[in-house]
Amino acid sequence: QVLQIFCSPYSPLFVDTVNGLVATSASREVLRKIIQSSATQLRSTKLSSTDFEVLAKGQLIIPLSNVLWSAALYGSYGQLIPSHSSEVPVQLKAWPNLSRLDFEPQHMKLASVMAARAMTLKQVQEKLQLPWDTVVSFYNAAWATGLIAISPANLPVTSDNKNSDKIGLFAKIANRLKLA
Repeated sequence: QVLQIFCSPYSPLFVDTVNGLVATSASREVLRKIIQSSATQLRSTKLSSTDFEVLAKGQLIIPLSNVLWSAALYGSYGQLIPSHSSEVPVQLKAWPNLSRLDFEPQHMKLASVMAARAMTLKQVQEKLQLPWDTVVSFYNAAWATGLIAISPANLPVTSDNKNSDKIGLFAKIANRLKLA
């Protein structure tokens, strides 16, 4: 689907969800203002793929995932997605490309912990001692960009037991050699 999104008083965004692109004449700073503003009035119109190609010429082209990341990160204001729970184990399927996304240093810690194994968001917050809104905003951004596995099957949930069973060849070797 291709949409033209009007964000008064800013210039419109042209979104091609099929190819995962956003075209805009707004600078990155203005785009950030649009994303972070709760006062922005939004309305949209459907367009054709041909319309997108014509309207996108000369515009700044940004991956849709980057816009979704920023919108979830800065637009969630620390509120968990309504249908999600802080008690269900989640895990990052892959690290976000932080070199191309808006990020803060604590996002690297969050990515590291959440990629290692399945944990609930409460466990992540307790482990890292980060503010709840930071954990939730990062989770929302990772979920919006398809990087979260919810209640992942075949993935161990963390426990406080440091002798938890490890899987994999190197872990088995380390256990046998008593290095783990």
